[in-house]
Amino acid sequence: MNWEHNILTVRNLLIVRATGKFSVASFENMILEIHSDKQWSPGMDCLIDYSALDVSETRYDDILNATSIHKKYDTQIGVGRVAVVLGGAVHFGLGLLYEKLLGSKVLATVKSFRTADDARQWLAD
Repeated sequence: MNWEHNILTVRNLLIVRATGKFSVASFENMILEIHSDKQWSPGMDCLIDYSALDVSETRYDDILNATSIHKKYDTQIGVGRVAVVLGGAVHFGLGLLYEKLLGSKVLATVKSFRTADDARQWLAD
């Protein structure tokens, strides 16, 4: 999994775009890289674009492990809103599963979206 991130400090917003094959190890590395950015601060809103991510080999256990990683870094992630843009039906279904497994067990509010426009609108509200 490859990613690039950009922090818009004026808007207190992190933007991430990920491509390649999803892996749990890369997911954790992405979180660690973002948190090492001097512009990052816990509680930032996040727009995460996974619409080009290959999830063809992603299984339930991978999503479960990803939620465990989110919980592990919960304090560093903070209370912000996390809008996740997902491609087709399989992507969206995995996003909903991630939301459900996280539930109210983390500080952030995580929501899945089919389009970047819908995600941006939710973050703007």
